[in-house]
Amino acid sequence: MVLARDWYFTQVGPLDPRAQKLPLPEDLMGRLLEYVVCHEVGHTLGFQHNMKASSEYPFEKIRDAKWVHEMGHTPSIMDYSRFNYVAQPEDHIAVEDLVPRIGPYDIWATRWGYTPIPGAKTADEEKPTLNKWSKEQGDKPWLRFSTANAANSDPGDETEAVGDADAVKATALGVKNLQRVAKMLMTATAWKDGETYDDLSEMYGRVISQWQTEMNHVTQIVGGFNSQEKVVGQEGRIFSLVEKERQAEAVKFLVDNAFTTPMWMVDEEILRRIEAVGVLDRIHSAQQSVLTSLLNSARFGRLIEQETLDGARTYSPVEFLSSVRKGVWKELDNPQVRIDAYRRGLQRSYLTLVNGKLNPPPVAAAVEAPAGGGGGRGGRGAGAPGDEKPMYRAELRALKGAIVAAIAKTTDHETKAHLEASRDEIDRILDPKFLPAAPAAGAAAAGGRGGVVK
Repeated sequence: MVLARDWYFTQVGPLDPRAQKLPLPEDLMGRLLEYVVCHEVGHTLGFQHNMKASSEYPFEKIRDAKWVHEMGHTPSIMDYSRFNYVAQPEDHIAVEDLVPRIGPYDIWATRWGYTPIPGAKTADEEKPTLNKWSKEQGDKPWLRFSTANAANSDPGDETEAVGDADAVKATALGVKNLQRVAKMLMTATAWKDGETYDDLSEMYGRVISQWQTEMNHVTQIVGGFNSQEKVVGQEGRIFSLVEKERQAEAVKFLVDNAFTTPMWMVDEEILRRIEAVGVLDRIHSAQQSVLTSLLNSARFGRLIEQETLDGARTYSPVEFLSSVRKGVWKELDNPQVRIDAYRRGLQRSYLTLVNGKLNPPPVAAAVEAPAGGGGGRGGRGAGAPGDEKPMYRAELRALKGAIVAAIAKTTDHETKAHLEASRDEIDRILDPKFLPAAPAAGAAAAGGRGGVVK
């Protein structure tokens, strides 16, 4: 109940007058629980999660009140699409339509799975009819399911996403709603005399977490593939490149919105009521999550393979790494260099992440979470190819040159100390004498009979 409340408040609170103060009224909480229970009943009927569903409506329809009333903002209640955070106040979406409900995919899939087929006495005899029904997905994208073997590469196959047909536009609009939520935090949570600020603290943390989630949807565009499940006899490929321009747009969006400090989150009236210190760590942790996802080795591996197979049509790994480096360290190009505490933390995270790629711990080097969120059903992931280390080394050398030049352009003590430390850290990362020591002989066996984690 707390989770449903938190999601609703942070995602669509500004769109529903009933959510202007906590606790939410019982009729609204009942509707939220009904949504959760309906999703779980879907599992009892055999339905898996369909994380791709939320990307299959045309993006502009997510803000169309008539469409949303008739079709919902996601075609399936089995998606993790939650509440319509893309909708804006001027869209006038009815409050009852902000919550997912049984959609056209769910109705279609129920028919496919459970409708008796007259005259068919065996499973084989049902196939012609079932295949005919399946072809409806060609003309109606919202009847599609997550693609097998996508290996988390499809940016439309995301968890916790609304409108991920275009994650950049969806996140830009979602952040507008989060900024509205931030402005109503005090009046919504701290309005009753004698109460603690626990709800304020909880919701402030949820706002940052939602921002992080939405920004991570954008990272999935980079190195991505649009996908559609197909069988022999259907035209076209299952996987197609996300356009070069769209990938470059995603990186620019992240540089401008995720790696530029979101100062609208920094409200002293809130912060000084919930904690003595912590805002630097909160924002640093959220930004680090986005940067970690963006620089994921599997993503880089896909960029290498895309360039290898498709050449100039692709977003090159060199352009990608250069854009990220310059975005994270953009102050270095200023005539006078001054870097605040928020940005210094982000830049230290960049060096830490690159160090982990160049000098991984000897035993755990191969363990890394897959790049991506959604429900892609298995498939061989693209690991980090041999190009990753030399390319990151080249990036560090370029960065060191820019840092050395920037040191001469700063009179700010904190900035100078940070840049000198960063220069020295790059030297340490690039020097093989600082490589992590190999584990002692027999150390791996000392932990008992455990096997290698795969």
